[in-house]
Amino acid sequence: MAQHTLEVDSIIETFGYKHLLTDIFIKCATGEVLGILGRNGTGKSTLLQIIFGSVETENKSIRIDGQSYANAYTAGEKITYLPQGSFLPNSLTVATVIRTFLSTETSRNTVSENARIKPFLKKKINALSGGEKRYLQVLLILNLPTAFAMLDEPFSQVEPLYRADIKSLIQSHKEKKGIIITDHDYVNLMAVSDKTFLLTGGALKPIQESKQLVEYNYLPPE
Repeated sequence: MAQHTLEVDSIIETFGYKHLLTDIFIKCATGEVLGILGRNGTGKSTLLQIIFGSVETENKSIRIDGQSYANAYTAGEKITYLPQGSFLPNSLTVATVIRTFLSTETSRNTVSENARIKPFLKKKINALSGGEKRYLQVLLILNLPTAFAMLDEPFSQVEPLYRADIKSLIQSHKEKKGIIITDHDYVNLMAVSDKTFLLTGGALKPIQESKQLVEYNYLPPE
């Protein structure tokens, strides 16, 4: 299995007089899951969008396998990004979405034969629950042939059953790619992540245990 490395640093992002991102360094390799926690408005989604290249910023350095990219999405089959909102067209069936989104028969069959997805193949996207939609989106993104995947709040507004399934998906796919996830659900995020960070004050703080989240005022005192 090929080993790949994603390195991110020197990111500066401001809104008006507010420094949103000022001290960011990320290094993610094949086989790793990096989890990023943070309150609303701290810049988690913005950070992923800057890395991907869908949001411009004052300064950034994005390197994949040592090669610099102004926008990571131009790097070919290197990185993909799951946004917070659904990208699935409501009027299409699940089967049609799978055929449209994935380019190889192997990946299409993998998703179509998934035990959670197979019963819904003939359903339209707008007939799925929030958890079913999110699970399908995560499954599609992780089955793209990219070295890295970024998932923005994969557990958000998802039923507990599908949170467990999404966690299993992430764990099973990290063997062949590096994965960066953001979320508010610190329990599931920390459970699935090899390294966890808290985005606060524009910087990423390494978190080894949940009591540190109390120290940073992310969680209330017990």
